Amino acid sequence: MAENQIMEIISAFAAGCLDRENYIQFKEYYDAGGKLPLKELGELQNTIALVPIILEIEKPRPEIKAEVAKKLIALQDEIKEKIKEQKRKALEAQKMERTAVPPSPEIPEAHFDQLTPTLDTREIFEARKTEEREKRKPKTKDAPPKKKTETRPKPEAEKSEPVFHKKEESVPKQSFMKRNLGWIFAALFLIAAGLIYFLLSGKIENQTEALQLKEKQIKQLQKDLALNKKMVTDYKTLLKFLGEREISVVELQGGKDYPKSSGRLYISFRSGDAVLLLNNPPQIKEDEAYQLWLITEGKSLPVEILPKENDKEYYYIMNVPTLPRKDIQLFRITNEPKEGSVMPLGKTLLYGSFVE
Repeated sequence: MAENQIMEIISAFAAGCLDRENYIQFKEYYDAGGKLPLKELGELQNTIALVPIILEIEKPRPEIKAEVAKKLIALQDEIKEKIKEQKRKALEAQKMERTAVPPSPEIPEAHFDQLTPTLDTREIFEARKTEEREKRKPKTKDAPPKKKTETRPKPEAEKSEPVFHKKEESVPKQSFMKRNLGWIFAALFLIAAGLIYFLLSGKIENQTEALQLKEKQIKQLQKDLALNKKMVTDYKTLLKFLGEREISVVELQGGKDYPKSSGRLYISFRSGDAVLLLNNPPQIKEDEAYQLWLITEGKSLPVEILPKENDKEYYYIMNVPTLPRKDIQLFRITNEPKEGSVMPLGKTLLYGSFVE
């Protein structure tokens, strides 16, 4: 295979336009051990890959788009009309099938020839038909003549007095009673059921209301029991904490906007724990929390993030900063986001210092 032909096939392969015949020739050449110029192949592929960047994108004119859209709409309308026409033809065919009159049975002309044009033509025709039917019937053997039985005349006494049959009159009454007996029992059953329901409905409603009241009381008792258990556990922890020695007390008072709020902070510098009691705490948003700060040398150090809980009367605080008491100037509580803050950004809700 000539070198120029190989280069042409490689160029077509790199451009993606290699036809079947050239592909077969290229495969036979490669299977026979022919060498491929891989360097030239790579350069051609790189060059062809850059062609889309060089070419400018040609956009059709708006008029062409409008014409294409019109043609598409016209084709759509034609298809819709064809569908409507097919449906209309199918409905007409169905109507024709429904309204088609069945063909009347043909009457042989021989019967009409025998009729005379008079007013009784129909009666004559019917009589003729019955005669033909009787002729077509198979002949049966003559039945033996019945023997005549002599009838004796009844006595005058029997003829004068009519006999009344009481049994025949009672039969319809008995059948009427049998037919309506089921309905009578059903009506009586419905009346009895209605009376029972009317008598028992009031008692059932009273029992239902009493049961619902008992269920509410049980739920409230369960809630109170759980709260009492929690309070006992909390108070045990509180009593254990208050049993420690060297407890310092910080009186807290409400800020400028919260004059009715107050609290007390008990700190054990020996264990590094504290207990915060709040009285009428300020209201904060659902996505906020209380945060306790310690101020020393004019700087605010975060102590603890206290989540908002409606039934919480006190907070147990751990890991109070180990600072000398004389270096602590003030404690204050602010409203901060739930995840807390590195510096106080909210309002001052409560503040206070050590009680001497």
